[in-house]
Amino acid sequence: MKVIMTCGGTGGHIYPALAIADEIRKRKPDAEIIFVGSEIGLERDLVPENGYEIELISADGFNREHLLKNFEVIRKLRRGSKRSREILRALRPDVVIGTGGYASAPIMKAAQKMHIPTFIHEQNAVPGMANKMLEKHVNKLFLGFEEASKYFRYPEKHVVAGNPVRHARIRRKPGGGACKQGDDRNNRGFQWPEGLSHMPCDRQLLLRCDKRGT
Repeated sequence: MKVIMTCGGTGGHIYPALAIADEIRKRKPDAEIIFVGSEIGLERDLVPENGYEIELISADGFNREHLLKNFEVIRKLRRGSKRSREILRALRPDVVIGTGGYASAPIMKAAQKMHIPTFIHEQNAVPGMANKMLEKHVNKLFLGFEEASKYFRYPEKHVVAGNPVRHARIRRKPGGGACKQGDDRNNRGFQWPEGLSHMPCDRQLLLRCDKRGT
């Protein structure tokens, strides 16, 4: 099994992708997992530090304050799209999984055009632009929060799965219960884990996640 994980920009997109990759590796030890991310994003360092190979592409987010700067953003996206097609032809993945961020758009779009199964996970109650743009052609869209569904257009693709949590980041709280190191309970993208929730995609992944929306 060969999997491409794509994410980028901030830890809010990167750490869920790492959690999914960890679970795939646990269940499929022979799986080949390769990340694709931006040359300028945090994933450039975080992914290798966590034991995964990463391919870097040219990508950047749109500037909503200085619109003229978006001409350079478009040029980067074109270069990123070309590199994405090269990566997909070389690696021939069975599936591409994205967790959002501007770096995920080129590889996900390229995979969709090449009819490679694609899945996305949206961690937040208010989704980002990349995942909203990619929803139309993905096989499934997994949601961390049920209320995020109203921002998307294809509810038949939606699965409320909760948010993935890395096992290595779980520690016990005094008096029982579990919490994640460095977590903020007010962060709508990461919640305190209460148990296991199935992620019923075609690859039958199980992710440790919170089943609550509070």
